[in-house]
Amino acid sequence: EARQSGDQVLFRFGFEMNGDWFSWGCQPENFIAAWRHVHCIFSNEGATILFWVWAPNAVPGPNTPENGMEKYWPGDQYVDVIGLDGYNFGDHHSQWHSWVSCRDVFTAALDKIQESGVPHPVLITEFGCADDEDADRRARWIEEAHDFLNSRSDVIGAIWFNLDKRREGEPNWRIDADEKSLATWRRTFAAP
Repeated sequence: EARQSGDQVLFRFGFEMNGDWFSWGCQPENFIAAWRHVHCIFSNEGATILFWVWAPNAVPGPNTPENGMEKYWPGDQYVDVIGLDGYNFGDHHSQWHSWVSCRDVFTAALDKIQESGVPHPVLITEFGCADDEDADRRARWIEEAHDFLNSRSDVIGAIWFNLDKRREGEPNWRIDADEKSLATWRRTFAAP
């Protein structure tokens, strides 16, 4: 289907591989082998219209040197776009989370990518801020995220994770969780 679509496709295989919340997570050697294997299959089938998006979590879990995102790098020739996923889970999700800015979520990972010299564009492939009792606080987070991401010349775009995941034990990530957040989104990220 990828070969015949005629459209360019961003393909994010095995995302957040440096986290322990997916079955493929925290296995660098296996991940690299799987990535290269799948890449080879698509190439052999002529699906060269794909852009391969390698997308670790901005903050690894566990956050140890042995689990750094660089341990999962399959090689320059196997990646077209570097993605990063990251969230502000807020103060009430779990004992391991507290309110953090978008800058705090992404700066260390973006700086590490920039310092590596890898010549690929960077796309924030998932980001979001938990809903909060204080709608002004969330609206300010969105505005500050917009300003921060626009200040990074290495970031070509960002994709908001727009799902209500309260049924799965996560926050409501929807941009329209409150009117102030939606209005701020429209004024910043959605502005022409």
